[in-house]
Amino acid sequence: MQKEKVRVYALAKELNLESKDLLDLCREAGFEVKNQLSSLDPEQRDVIVAMVKRGKKPAAPSVPQAPVNPAAIDLSKRVRVLDARPRRVEPAEPARPVPP
Repeated sequence: MQKEKVRVYALAKELNLESKDLLDLCREAGFEVKNQLSSLDPEQRDVIVAMVKRGKKPAAPSVPQAPVNPAAIDLSKRVRVLDARPRRVEPAEPARPVPP
């Protein structure tokens, strides 16, 4: 086992996880981590590795994604295309010069 502190992002890479998923696991285990640059002690690292090996992974989104049937897409609807350039807004009244 490793005897040094390890950053969350490095451990995530080692475990083939996303950093945000590993952050969720750390918080679930009760460790105070702010972001992927936070450090974990060797004992904390061992707890997280054990959680991952047991299959304790962060919950996936609960909404299942249904496969999209290309034949079911209605292409007859018109889509409004927005202009990429910002429009210039003219002032309602011309600016008045300020008297000295």
